[in-house]
Formats: sequence, structure tokens, C-alpha cells
Amino acid sequence: MEPKMDTMRQLVGSRNSIDIRKLVRAGLRQPGDSLVMRWHSSHQGPEPDHAVVTMLDPERLHIIHHESGMPEEVLDLTYSATAFGGHRAWFVCSKLGCGKRVAVLHAAFKGFRCRHCSHLAYKSQLEQQYDRVLRKARRARHRVDGDNNILAPFPPKPKGMHWHTYDALARQEMAALETLCAASRKRWPALHQ
Repeated sequence: MEPKMDTMRQLVGSRNSIDIRKLVRAGLRQPGDSLVMRWHSSHQGPEPDHAVVTMLDPERLHIIHHESGMPEEVLDLTYSATAFGGHRAWFVCSKLGCGKRVAVLHAAFKGFRCRHCSHLAYKSQLEQQYDRVLRKARRARHRVDGDNNILAPFPPKPKGMHWHTYDALARQEMAALETLCAASRKRWPALHQ
């Protein structure tokens, strides 16, 4: 029997988030740099929520929220070395959180926290085995320019794809379909009598 899906956990995309990689690409690199972040979501109405983000010093960002009800906050930063002599910035999950080094923090009632401290899950983590295998079969079809219809014949080999790759994808879809058939026999035994 498959485990029940945890319906109480929210998904990662359901809350506003702040990504240090996007901030650096947008030009937030030196103390004194500032920018406005905007979030659009269906529950907020036509006006996007926004916050002003300012780099206080290399280890701290200051965030002032507008109209969201979240407190003003200072986020800690840390850095790691990259392969070619540079460095990469990371957030440190809040002093009230776990203290992990992360790239993305998510809005919580008392400020930004990492995915774990915010109790957020990725959509794939909430899938049951049947759905996971179905996604695997569809992914193989998409690699050969097919559609989601797993009942249709496997699409022909696209021009430029090696036969070895095409055969491996066809075998991958076939194995996934066999697993789906076995799972459906367990899930709905009356249909297979």
C-alpha cells in the first residue's frame, strides 16, 4: 500500500522567496547597493508585494517589506570559494532557524527561513509511486519530441539523435509502463479480472 500524500505541507512556490543568486545578477554586490524586489501571486490582488533590499556590508542584507505585514529584517550572508578563484554568496538561515547555508529563503510569519524551517516541500516529494513512474515514462517521450499520451506508440527517432540514445529512451519508457501496469493491477484489481 502506498503512503498517503502529506496534504498539510505547502509547496515551495506557494510563498514569496528571495534568491541570493538573482540578487547578485541584479547588481547587489557592494555595501550600499540597493534594489526593489517584487513578488506576484494570485492571492495578493493586482498590486505586487515588494521589499527594498540593501547590502549593509559584505555579511548582511537589510530588507524592508511594504504592505506584506512581515517585519523588517537583516539577513546574514556567507561565502564559499569557487573553482576559478572567485566566491559565491549564500544566505544563512535566520538566527531563529537552523543556521544552514542556502541560496533561497522563503517568507514565513516571522521573517525569511530556509525550505526546511518553513516546512515546504517540492511537488515531486509529495508524489505517490504511481505518479512518479508516470512522470518518468512521459519524460522519456518528451526527450524524443513526443506528447504526454502514454497509450500512443513511442514516437519515431528525431533527426540527429543517436540510435543508442533512442533505444535507451524506448526501453526506459517500456520499463516504466510495465511498472505502471503492475502498480495498476495492485491498485485496481477488479479491472484486471
